[in-house]
Amino acid sequence: MTNSRFAVLLAGCTIFSICVAATASAEVKALIGATVVDLDGRSPIADAVIVTDGDRIAAVGKAGDVRIPTQAEIVDLTGT
Repeated sequence: MTNSRFAVLLAGCTIFSICVAATASAEVKALIGATVVDLDGRSPIADAVIVTDGDRIAAVGKAGDVRIPTQAEIVDLTGT
């Protein structure tokens, strides 16, 4: 694994871990605005939405393609 791929994976895991750790205040979160990099070789998803429900990822996709639940806490990751 190259250093840049490792850095992207590490950053993604860190962001997800922070959000999962904070689920006590809100069970459903919508992480918006960041770029999702799939390490399986697919194209990155710019302006992505990741919906988490407790400790699991419920949905991932481009903004506008993923429904954000009304009760979700919005976490804006734009620029990260």
